[in-house]
Amino acid sequence: MFDTLADDGLIDVISSSQRAEAQAAARRLSAIGVLVDRHADPEQQDPRDRFAVDRWDEVAAQVAAAQGITHALASHQMRHAYVLRHRLRAVAQRFAAGDIDFRTVALIIGRTELLEDDALVAAVDAAICEALPRWERWSIKRITGALDALIYRHDRDAVRRTKTATDDRHLEIRPLDTGDPLAEIWGVLQTPHAVALDKRLEQLVATVC
Repeated sequence: MFDTLADDGLIDVISSSQRAEAQAAARRLSAIGVLVDRHADPEQQDPRDRFAVDRWDEVAAQVAAAQGITHALASHQMRHAYVLRHRLRAVAQRFAAGDIDFRTVALIIGRTELLEDDALVAAVDAAICEALPRWERWSIKRITGALDALIYRHDRDAVRRTKTATDDRHLEIRPLDTGDPLAEIWGVLQTPHAVALDKRLEQLVATVC
């Protein structure tokens, strides 16, 4: 397809394709975000949330089927879409323009999820967008450090809690000492992993006779 292009033409294709890939990912998440708002807004209570298959699961099933992906990955995309739609609107705009890739967006979402005050979220959102040009060609490790430093300037506790939660991740399963064929499970996981595990365990329990 590109064998006849000169080197500079190939570089242009690479560059434009990278931007188009980011724009396509942003477009997909934007559509998912609208679907979540319409049918599974976590801020709005609904009697169906007490069903074995709640509103979130219903939408996740549709998203998963549309893309041929797992239910857990669809749920993960829904969470990202919701954050971009309601919390990190400035980052979402840059993402839609193709200025940042999905990997960086996912990192930003993960590092800012413990910010609770709306005004702080908006301030950090704007500060991130202002810093993005400087982060070009940076490694994930370096961007993570810059993100933590930026968040620290706005909310010291958010960075401390993020690092503690990440460092203390674990999952343990131990038989109960009651003599019954039962075991207990406890641990600390990142939020998207915990949500996916919880939903998967619920599905597994429902299959047990």
